[in-house]
Amino acid sequence: MDARPGPAVSQRIYNDIVPPHDLTQGDRADTIIIDVTGMVNGECPLGENKWIRFRKDFQTTENCNMAEIRAKFENGRVYITLPKLVVDTVPPPREQPTQATAQDKKATEPKLPSIDQNEHSKLANGITQ
Repeated sequence: MDARPGPAVSQRIYNDIVPPHDLTQGDRADTIIIDVTGMVNGECPLGENKWIRFRKDFQTTENCNMAEIRAKFENGRVYITLPKLVVDTVPPPREQPTQATAQDKKATEPKLPSIDQNEHSKLANGITQ
């Protein structure tokens, strides 16, 4: 049998594009929204053996929970949710004043000189020595 050569297959010529995208940051997760309206499998024919394709790389943050990344396709957009690792930030316990602490505070407070009733009356009337 004679093997006949098939039709000549030409290389596709690609124009790479970056699809419109947005990053929404939240307290518990970040969400990447990519608009892929009109795209088929990441590429779309332009005609005459020319195609466009999309590729966009995103870096995850250090506090990204890689095991919980989710994606959904809705209304021509891809939504990629990058949950953040939950770090328990327990505030340090507040020191409750004890009797000893209250007594120490009283001992360190400066004492004002005591004024007897007679001296108080003189000061109130503007009489000084």
